[in-house]
Amino acid sequence: MQLRYTEALATCSHILLMAGANTPDWQAVVQQALATLRNVAGCVRIGLRLYPSFNQILPDYEVLIFDQAPHVPPFKNYPTKSEDVDPKLVQTTLSGEAIIGTPEAYFPPGSSQRIHYEQNNIRSFVILSVIIEGQWRGHMVAAEQYERTWSEATVRLLRTGLEMIGAFIHQWEIASMLRGREAQLRALGDNLPNGFIYQLRRDSNWRPTFTYLSSGITQILGITPEEGLNDADALYSRLVPEDRKRVEASERQSAHHLHDVAEVVSHLGPDGQRRWLYLCDRPRTLADGSIIWDGLALDITERQLAAEELTRARDAAEAAARARATFLATMSHEIRTPLNAVIGMAALLQDTALNEEQRALADTISTGGQALLALINDILDFSRMESGHVTLEQSPFNLHNCLASAVELVAHGARQKGLVIGYSFDPELPQKVRGDEVRLRQILLNLLGNAIKFTSQGEVHLRASAEPAGDQAALISISVSDTGIGMNLEQQGRIFDAFVQAETKTAIKYGGTGLGLAISRQLATLMDGSIHVNSAPGHGSTFTLRLTLPLDAACLTSAVSPADREAAMPLLEILVAEDNLVNQELMRRILGRMGHRVTVVSDGKAAITAVCQISYDVLIMDLQMPEVDGITATRQIRALGQSIQQPYIIALTSSVATSQQAEVMEAGMDAFLTKPIQRSELALALSAATRRTKTQT
Repeated sequence: MQLRYTEALATCSHILLMAGANTPDWQAVVQQALATLRNVAGCVRIGLRLYPSFNQILPDYEVLIFDQAPHVPPFKNYPTKSEDVDPKLVQTTLSGEAIIGTPEAYFPPGSSQRIHYEQNNIRSFVILSVIIEGQWRGHMVAAEQYERTWSEATVRLLRTGLEMIGAFIHQWEIASMLRGREAQLRALGDNLPNGFIYQLRRDSNWRPTFTYLSSGITQILGITPEEGLNDADALYSRLVPEDRKRVEASERQSAHHLHDVAEVVSHLGPDGQRRWLYLCDRPRTLADGSIIWDGLALDITERQLAAEELTRARDAAEAAARARATFLATMSHEIRTPLNAVIGMAALLQDTALNEEQRALADTISTGGQALLALINDILDFSRMESGHVTLEQSPFNLHNCLASAVELVAHGARQKGLVIGYSFDPELPQKVRGDEVRLRQILLNLLGNAIKFTSQGEVHLRASAEPAGDQAALISISVSDTGIGMNLEQQGRIFDAFVQAETKTAIKYGGTGLGLAISRQLATLMDGSIHVNSAPGHGSTFTLRLTLPLDAACLTSAVSPADREAAMPLLEILVAEDNLVNQELMRRILGRMGHRVTVVSDGKAAITAVCQISYDVLIMDLQMPEVDGITATRQIRALGQSIQQPYIIALTSSVATSQQAEVMEAGMDAFLTKPIQRSELALALSAATRRTKTQT
């Protein structure tokens, strides 16, 4: 008997091992093993039930596999109820002990289990639990149609056979789970749009082998997964040579430091066109010392082409911007040089004794020159703002002086039209503030200039007030009112747009670029302020600038008019270095009328020689001169140190580039003036030189 049992178990083991965990029909294999056990045990039926969990037993089994003797009537699967099972019997089942006996011994009359056994003519049984990896999964029942004594050897046979079947089921479930995951991975790789998944192994001799390639590689590189698995070079050879070297170098670094690889490489696609791949993988070390990279390759050709097109567009835009900036700078320089003579000489002519006709002609020359200068300045400012190259200063200044000087600068033009112009400050308006005085004055000059332009009779008035904005700041309101032509609501809505004026006929009648208000609003926005207009046709306009300025505790000078500044200025020894003969004569006349002694030289080399021979208070130096330019001359003069009286050096140039202003200051110059020279700006620069001279003495 023992030999038969041993042979039966060997047969059972052979059936299970031969089928293997990858068999497609595991239930048929289990049934063959059950048939072997039933035959050797000599019972009429043997069945195996597997359940999803212990809480879902009896009616909710997942699998029922059984084998029975040929002469036995068909099995009747009578429904059973879990509540009919004795809890003690449940505990015995969970413990793994065998339940051996008759239905009458374990199930009361009328219970679903008792009826089930009676319907199938079962008089005795052995029930064994299916335990897989320590978890209860179901039970096996060996049944007989008569009351039978089940020997220990038979029970041991059944238990051993069931353990074999349980181990087989466990292996099959693991294999099935792995097959499912492999199928998921394969589906992921095969369905990956424009890409493929790969696994690369390099052994200790650095030989590459691809251990996995998804089918997407065929679409991307034109090779099958099998070709890549058989020969790694089939994949590497698709890369352009320089990219292949870079990838292999990255892999060596990755293997050494165990960090990820992320590279963009190019290759020739199946259609012969150049394409780009993004490779990203992560390394791990195996026990034999080899390195495995699990990676993803994505076709990024469209993105790469879009990026290259964007780069080309950016480069073209930057080149166009540079060309425009160069053109504007050149235009500005070439126009400012002769314009300096036109405006300067017109101003000198206006200061002479002229008859009415001569004065009208001189005024026309001056007005035309100033209009052309305003046009150049507006175009340059708008260009700088478009390119984001406008930066604001944060320096202390006298707000009263700034407002008064702005009105003073346009007062002459207003009075020539017979207009009354003035200003008023509320008592609470602070004097000492911090900000960009030059840009604030530019806004005010735009507003005042427009008010004068569009007003034929009446007045133009600037009013300033303030209210607290915390302990260290004030909200400043500056309004410019006129009695001019006014605007309707539709015109007010677009008056701040670039190159826009209220009407076409307005542009024809009054001239201008339509940039002044656009620039003013952008400057106000940069200052965290705002400009608004209130107007009505025929009733004039009021433009209001509102901005917050920090208060400054520094002691600032009080407002001084340009005329008073010139009158209070002491006699200065001034050296002018200028190669243009017309500009030489202009500077000689302007400075002479201010009461200063003037010496003129034609280049930087002569300026260096002159300051070594005579002590000058001020050196006004053109930047672009033959032999030695203004910046080089300044550096050489400053290098002389205390061996000479160091003059206050004012740069004179036709360029308005911020970079050149910075270069000028770095070279050692003290001030920066642009052509055409405005007499008021020149007087302001000379007054600064006077203050420094007094401080030094």
